[in-house]
Amino acid sequence: MAVQTDLVGTYQGSGTVTLSSCRISLNNGTFSGSFETEVESQVGNTISGTFTLESSGPSANTRIPFTVDITSSGNYQSTTVTFTVTVVGIPFGSGTATLTGQITGSTVTANFSGQMQGLENCQFTGSGSATRT
Repeated sequence: MAVQTDLVGTYQGSGTVTLSSCRISLNNGTFSGSFETEVESQVGNTISGTFTLESSGPSANTRIPFTVDITSSGNYQSTTVTFTVTVVGIPFGSGTATLTGQITGSTVTANFSGQMQGLENCQFTGSGSATRT
């Protein structure tokens, strides 16, 4: 099976981020919200773009720029991606994470985990699913 073409576009859905082992224990927890995938370019089986998870309570924004190769079955894996987290518009932390997922038809799923450092130092895991709009 060939890799799907014309994946460029915006995908909307929902996702979660879990922070654990934080220096400040009140920051530990799972936060859910809207999940957006913006595929900005595609060359053959390589796509590039940004995953964004906007969670509420507290209002946090996680951005993960990515470039991944998609297999013929729709799976992708990136060894390391860099992410940033802002809370109420203030930089909260950044770090590196591993990224895996799949594109099936018009749906993108993503799973990521890593270490956040900055104002807070936490283990960082998350996932999201979005459908092309």
